[in-house]
Amino acid sequence: ATAFELDGSVLTIAYSLEAFVVIALMHYVIKDKRALGVVSFLQIVPIIVALTSGRFFSYSWEEMPLLNENFFVLAVLILSFGGSAFILKKSADHGGEKKYGGYDGLAMGHTFFASIFGLMLVWLSLHNILESDSAARGAALVLYVLVGVRLFFHGVTRELKRYRMAGGLLIAGVVLRLLFVEVWLMPLSGRVITFVLVGGLLIATAFFQKRHVIKK
Repeated sequence: ATAFELDGSVLTIAYSLEAFVVIALMHYVIKDKRALGVVSFLQIVPIIVALTSGRFFSYSWEEMPLLNENFFVLAVLILSFGGSAFILKKSADHGGEKKYGGYDGLAMGHTFFASIFGLMLVWLSLHNILESDSAARGAALVLYVLVGVRLFFHGVTRELKRYRMAGGLLIAGVVLRLLFVEVWLMPLSGRVITFVLVGGLLIATAFFQKRHVIKK
């Protein structure tokens, strides 16, 4: 019924909200843990619709205001996947399903997609706000490193492997992007500024990790 009545961005938002509502109802009302794991896969539908629409690229946002329909689609996807991850993690903690193959693993999967859409929202929003593409890319990459460093610090201090790995992967992704993509696209001034900022953050991260290991 949703597919027949709606289309475009509204269809993606509707699918995402419907999937989240079903997951919430399954956890809080029906309280069927086995079915909860199954219905969590309904979130695949809005992912497919969103990524096949061809809307989430910087060129499609250039002539739009920042708070356009694509912005709200990504925002709803982030909230929907984040909320689903919270419910699945809560179910895992209370039901003993803490292995990566159980609800805890499903929660990690939903968190991953919420994070991906969050990174997309930051990237496209900066390209919409800033006139210079190189400045937008540089600002986005520095923000990504800041988030990665924060996750890495949290994982190291709390001894949480998943946060440490997530932060490390995000930082590694930025470094690879800088070395193999941005180095050819950015002007010299942009490369110098971005590399200095990212390099400083990486040095601070290495120094912090070394001090933490010595203290232990």
